[in-house]
Order: sequence, then structure tokens, then C-alpha cells
Amino acid sequence: MKRMKFWMVVIAIFSAFMSLTVIGYAGEKDQDVKEFISVGDMAKGFSENMVPQNADYVGKEFKLYFEDGLVINHKVLDKDTLSWEIVEGKGKGEKNSCSYYSVSPKEGIYVFSFVNAYGDAKVVNMLINTNNGAALVQEGYLPSEKDASIPLWKRAQGKMPMTSVKVEYANASYEKPLTKDSPKIERTTDLIGHRVQFTYSSNDAYEHIYLNDHSYVWNCISGNEKGNADTEVCQYFKVDNNLYLFSWQEKAVPTIGYVVENFDVKRSFGAIYGYDGFDFGKVIDIPVGSYLKELNVTKYDYSLVKE
Repeated sequence: MKRMKFWMVVIAIFSAFMSLTVIGYAGEKDQDVKEFISVGDMAKGFSENMVPQNADYVGKEFKLYFEDGLVINHKVLDKDTLSWEIVEGKGKGEKNSCSYYSVSPKEGIYVFSFVNAYGDAKVVNMLINTNNGAALVQEGYLPSEKDASIPLWKRAQGKMPMTSVKVEYANASYEKPLTKDSPKIERTTDLIGHRVQFTYSSNDAYEHIYLNDHSYVWNCISGNEKGNADTEVCQYFKVDNNLYLFSWQEKAVPTIGYVVENFDVKRSFGAIYGYDGFDFGKVIDIPVGSYLKELNVTKYDYSLVKE
């Protein structure tokens, strides 16, 4: 009887100890779960390694000709303001003025990035190669709170894109009509398998792993998002030898990234577009620049599989 009472006491003490332990662990924050931050918070410090605003086109104007007959004239009024007007095609007469960011990643090649608030708010990124007249224009749209809140499993179930961010591309010709023989900035698979580190500041660094022609992985190795990583939708374009346009659209925090990567000088140039906070209010287009370093290249052995 005494032995039974002894073991009952032991079991009671052990049970009480386990209950406290479980409660203690349940009350602790999971250290493996990293918090995603807004675009505004993410971009703090990202300007450290960016290059100064390019001023080559200040006081000048140029036209872009599109496949559908659209012609848009652009005037770079000063180092802060750019205006555009549709002079031919659908919407003729529409015009607006915007603040902009411009950079030249290589001689004769220019990027213009601005948020156009005419109608639906959107970001416009123009990549122009004045050496051969080829141009590529990206228009990007951020989602409403309703669209951004659709769960991923619902998107998969409905055969929807995993990201609520939308982008569109249009080929254009610089200063002369676009024809079937006009040079174009084409999609490429050159970067697939490459793993590259981008250092945006003395504190912020990311790596990119280019998986296939529409997906890549980003991983924050230092900075505000350290420990966070994800797989996103992306697009790659070849602009010139060792010069590539890379753009991605994030799903957790609606974001459009747009960078030109110059592997000759080991730099990247571009902008990140998204909501400043989590309230789906103010939108921001943040110029960014980085030093890039190619870490390795993965070569896939397709002999092991049957396609």
C-alpha cells in the first residue's frame, strides 16, 4: 500500500512537471518562423550601393514605337521629372508627368522607372538600347487587398498564378517605327542554374538561385529580412553580352523587382515597387543598386531522366 502511494506521488509530480514544460514551450515564440516585412521596411539602406541618377537625357525627348501602332513621346524635363504623351494610336492625347529614376547600366543602354498615376496606378520600367534601337517596356500592377488575400491553395485550386502581382511586357523601337526586322530584347535561359549574391549595402545582402525559365529562389543572408527566403515567379531577358534584365513578382508581400545585371562590371541596377506598408495605401518605387558576385553554376544532368 505504501509502495502504491509512493508511485502515485511520483506520477503526479511527473505529470505536473510535463504540464508546465508543455505550457512553457507552447508559450514561446517559434524561433524558426521569420516575419516578413513591408517593402518600405525592406528597402531601408538599399540605396547605399546604387549609382547616381543618370542625367544624359535631361532636356531631351524621345519616342517609342510599339507593335500595335502606339507611339509615345517622352520628355525628360529635369533630373526629377519626366512627361509622356500618346501621339499615335489608342488613347491619343493622353499625357502625364511623373517623378522618375534613370540609370545607364552600360554605354548607350538606359533604364527609366516611374510610377504612373494616370488611371490605374502602375509602375513603368523602360529599357532602351540606343546602340541598336531595341526597347522593352514593362508595366506592373499591384493587387487590391482582396486579391492579395486569396490563399495559395485557393489559387492552386483555381489554376491561378501564385502571385497576385501582374506584369506585362511590350517590345518597342527607339526613335523609329517598329518592323518585323527591328532588333528586340528577347527572353533568355542563360542564367538558369546560376547562383548569385547581391550586396545592396554594408548590412543588406541576398542570394538568387535561378531555377528555371519562370522561377527563382531569393534568400536574405544579411539585413532586415535575414533568415527569410521564398520561391517566386520571374522573367529573364538578354540585353547585351553579359547584360541581363531580371524581374520578379513576390507573393507573400506584393512586390515587383526589376534589375539589370551587368556581369562584366559585377553590378546590378534597378528598382523595387510595392506598398509602403501593410495597409495597401501608398505605393513606392525605390531605386536600388548592388555589387554582384557569381557564387556557382549548377549543371543539370538530363541524361538521368526521360523528358
